[in-house]
This record gives sequence, C-alpha cells and structure tokens, in this order.
Amino acid sequence: GQVRVRERKSGEGGMAGVVAMSVMRPAVAALESKNQLHLRSMVNRGGHFKHFSYGSHKIAVKSVHLSDDMSSLAMGCNYTNNSSGKGHVLMFDVASVCLRHMWEQDKQVWAVRFSPDAKILAASGYTMALDLYSTTTFELLQQIKYTPRGGPAFVWSLEWSRDGSRLVLGNWNGDAFLYQVHSNEGEETLKLISTVTRTDRVYTVAINANGRKILVGGRDKKVGMYSTDVGGPRDKPSSFGKPAEPEKLEAQ
Repeated sequence: GQVRVRERKSGEGGMAGVVAMSVMRPAVAALESKNQLHLRSMVNRGGHFKHFSYGSHKIAVKSVHLSDDMSSLAMGCNYTNNSSGKGHVLMFDVASVCLRHMWEQDKQVWAVRFSPDAKILAASGYTMALDLYSTTTFELLQQIKYTPRGGPAFVWSLEWSRDGSRLVLGNWNGDAFLYQVHSNEGEETLKLISTVTRTDRVYTVAINANGRKILVGGRDKKVGMYSTDVGGPRDKPSSFGKPAEPEKLEAQ
C-alpha cells in the first residue's frame, strides 16, 4: 500500500517524543506541542483531525497507545514541575476527545498498552510493577511487582499478542516475562509461563500474533528471538518452560 509522510513545518510545535499507530484505521498519534497530543490521518497528507489536551500541568508523556478499534487512547505520563516523581495513566475517548479516567502512579509511567479487545489497559514504568486496569469499571484488576536484582526493576516496554492470549514485558533487571491470560469467573488475570534472563537491562520486547515467539533487546546490543512453542501442533495447548537458546541478532 501507499505510505504518506507529513513533515512538520518550522514553529509547528515541540519535539514529537512518542508516537502510536492505529491498527484498524490509517491514523497516527504523536506528541507535537506543549500539553497536547495530536491525532493525524495517514491518507490525507497528515491532516490533523483530533487533539488531546491534559490541562495546565507540566506533564511529560512517556508512552501512548491507541486501542485497535481506535475508540480509546492511553498516555503514560509524569509530572515535570514538581519533585514528587509521581506519574499518571490517562485514558481518553477518541470520538469525544474527553478524558475518561486518570490513574495516579507513585512513579513515572513508561509503557501503556490496551489489550486487543480494549477491555484491559496494562501500565508499568518506574513503579517496578505491572498494573492491569479495567477500561469499563476503571478498577485495578491485578498488580504484579518485580524485585530489583543487580539494579532497579524498571519497565520500559510491554506488548500484547494480537490474539490477546499473552503479554510480554521487559525489565531493567535483565529479565523478560511472558504471561498467559487466564479467565476465572469472568475476570481475566495474568499467569507467568516463561522467563528469559539476559546479561543486562532489557529495554524493548515484541511478540508475534499468537504469542509463540518473542523478541528481547536491551543494553547488551543484541536482539534475541525466543520460541515458546515446545512441540506439538501449534493450535493445541502446550506446556511451557525455560525458552531454548535464542537466535541472537548482533547489533552493528
């Protein structure tokens, strides 16, 4: 397909620190000006059609994500005008451009991701914990805390598989964690099924559509591809253990 790129003109705003792309519709969200995040069309010369303002607070946006159906937009933020170090998770309704909910965090929020069905919002960062929020009731569904090991257990990256069955998270303490989504009496929670241990900080992770392959990269200047499929037909449940030795892609 055709890709259109819009270049910002001089004086149009600040640095575009975070961006997110819609899966279902050709749109991209980017932080382009002070305290505003803009939603732009990818097929109409980058034409602006939404912007989201988060008030007079001096907030730095560390992460942004659009739900697959483009009904909701999430931001992970922190205050820049006080020494509290606290952060927020913000969720907006895209159609009305209204703030639906705000969750306060003790520390900066570096990663926010909607589940593919947009029912759960995962958030993490300098709190050294993963929080799962309901996007309908706004309650905290689950919190998973991480223990520092050779350094802080900060989180910079997390991703859901496209089928919504799994979530992978990268940790500064050198680990990447793979979780399976379990449903118990209508409530969905995460259960740890595999851990990848690296020699240095993990900065970024990715996962394929069905959650059988993950990529892990970080300060060791390597990207490791790990398989969690331990045999048997791919469409049947399998038991999971320690991932096999990865195929490592050396950084140049």
